[in-house]
Amino acid sequence: MIVVVTGSRDFKNQNEIDRVMTDFMRFKPPDTEFINLCHAGASALALKWIKKHGYKWINYNVDWDHGQIPDERNHEVAMLADELLSFQHVDEYETAKMITDFRFMRKNTRVTLYLYDRGRNWK
Repeated sequence: MIVVVTGSRDFKNQNEIDRVMTDFMRFKPPDTEFINLCHAGASALALKWIKKHGYKWINYNVDWDHGQIPDERNHEVAMLADELLSFQHVDEYETAKMITDFRFMRKNTRVTLYLYDRGRNWK
């Protein structure tokens, strides 16, 4: 099984990532692997959890040198992964697009929506 964790680059709550990922992985196979999208925020915090718990991961970044755009990369990731775990802010386009891709492909999707104040602090 391959899982991608995505979400806001502004997300800074490691305790919440730890809590949600521990719960999410409770009934997943021990050989579950992750796709890391190589950016700050939710993906970076999730990678810390992944490393701490000894799971395998692959880095899957946008290939800017060859003209790839994030939408293309996100669609490729949706094709590769079996499940999506998303820490999404309500007005994020890229994360919302990936969620749509997963749902369109009828893949398991777990979305946790977060609100933050004007100072960009997560609640």
